[in-house]
Amino acid sequence: MNYYYERTNTDNYEDRKQYLESMVKLINQLDDDVDRAYYSEQLEKKSGFSKEIIYNLLNKEKKVQTVPIKKYVTYQGSQKIIDKYQKAERELLYFMMQDKKYAMQYEAKAGYMFDHINRIIASYIIDYYRQYVVLEVADLISNIDDEEIVKTILEISSMHLPDLKDNQAIDDYIRIIQEKMKIERIKQLEKDLSNTLDDIQKSKIALEIIQLKKEIVD
Repeated sequence: MNYYYERTNTDNYEDRKQYLESMVKLINQLDDDVDRAYYSEQLEKKSGFSKEIIYNLLNKEKKVQTVPIKKYVTYQGSQKIIDKYQKAERELLYFMMQDKKYAMQYEAKAGYMFDHINRIIASYIIDYYRQYVVLEVADLISNIDDEEIVKTILEISSMHLPDLKDNQAIDDYIRIIQEKMKIERIKQLEKDLSNTLDDIQKSKIALEIIQLKKEIVD
């Protein structure tokens, strides 16, 4: 919201109107009623348009989006098949959105997610925190054109996980993510091992596989 507002000529009616319509579309993608009310109030202050106009536009936009919303619910239902690695990445992303320190902890200790969508979202979050201290989901998605990424961000931000008592959970998520990376590395090394004829190279590869397996067990 702030991102677009800073680029809007508030003295120009057409610019303010375009800003209003763009933000209404973003607000309508939020699940949480509290978030919707909060951003609607912020939009009223920033755009200069009345609350009645904003709510009328929100209701109209909601009717237009009936089909995509059904599609989104179906996508949520598919989350049952997510494995522990995907679960760890998404829950970590949720907490990264809640607090900058968790995002910085991820960047310092991992800096990589195996799932490419999650990895892109993580990079967006890190980039966002380079400019702001507190993350607003509407701001985060306002400059993202990819529908799948926006949909995933909204889904993750609506998870409502319990607050963390300390940083141990974040370390656990990072450990699980690193475990997945090691498993994939082992798979690649095993392929290399079967295709290698040189005995010395085979020994090096075998030793690395043993070390990685040991790290996973530990």
